[in-house]
Amino acid sequence: MKLQLEIYRSNRTQWIHVVSLPIFFFAFMMFFQPAWAINPFTTESFVYDFHITMSACIIFASTLISRCMFFLCRENIKLRGYVIWCVAELIFSSFFLGLYLWLMHERITLYYAEVSFALKTLFFVLVFPYIIIALISVCLESENIKDDSDKNMIRFKDSYNTHKITISSTSFIYAASDENYVTIFYKKGNDAVKYVLRSSMKRIEEECSTFNNFYRCHRSYIINTSYVKVIGKDTDGTMFAELKEPDGTRIPISRKYYDDLLSKL
Repeated sequence: MKLQLEIYRSNRTQWIHVVSLPIFFFAFMMFFQPAWAINPFTTESFVYDFHITMSACIIFASTLISRCMFFLCRENIKLRGYVIWCVAELIFSSFFLGLYLWLMHERITLYYAEVSFALKTLFFVLVFPYIIIALISVCLESENIKDDSDKNMIRFKDSYNTHKITISSTSFIYAASDENYVTIFYKKGNDAVKYVLRSSMKRIEEECSTFNNFYRCHRSYIINTSYVKVIGKDTDGTMFAELKEPDGTRIPISRKYYDDLLSKL
C-alpha cells in the first residue's frame, strides 16, 4: 500500500502543525522547566515564563510561514521531501529563536551559539508532536486508502446470501445468467477467467448498481462498458457489443437498451 500524503497535504494538517507545535513547546517548557533551559531563558529584566511565551510566539510565526510555503508547493513533495521539509522547518525556526535569545542576552554571546542552542532545544522538544502528527496522519491515510479500496471491490453472494467471491470493479468484464446460475467473467492478471455461482441476474445487478460503467444490456447480461470495443448490428439486425476481453466476445444487446448504451459510451 503506497501512501500519497493526502492527509499531510490537507489544510487541516497544516493548521495542526501551526497550532500544536508552539502549544506543545510552551506546555512542555512550563510544566517540566528543564534545568538546562532555566538560565538561557531567564534575564534580569524578564522571568523564564515571559521568554518561553515569546519563544512559543516565534515558533508559531515561523511555522506559519513554513506551512504556507509548503501548501503552495505540496503537490510536488513526496514522503522523503516531507521529512526533509520538517527538518528544515525546525532549522528555520531555530534561526529566529536564536536571534531572539541573542538579543535577549544583549548580544554578548555569539549568535550562532544561540542558534545551536535553539536548534537542540527545538529538536528535543518538538520531535514528539512531529512524530505524533505523522503517526496519526499515516493511520488516517491508511484507513482512507483502505476505504477507497473497499469501495472499488464487488462482493458477489449466492442465492443463500453466502459470500462467494470478491473482485475489483476494474477487473469485472461481464456477467451472464443461465437459468439459476450466473457466470462472472473477470480479469486475473493477463487472463480472463470465470466464476460460476448460483444466483439471479437481479441480485448481480443490485450488487453492481453502485458502479456507473456497469450496464445491463440484456435480460441475461451485464457488461462493464470499459471493456466494450465495438457496438454493431449483424446482417439479421441482431445488435451486439464486442468486448476487448475475452478478445472477440460478443454480447447481445436488447433493442430497448441499445440507444441508451450508445449514449454511455
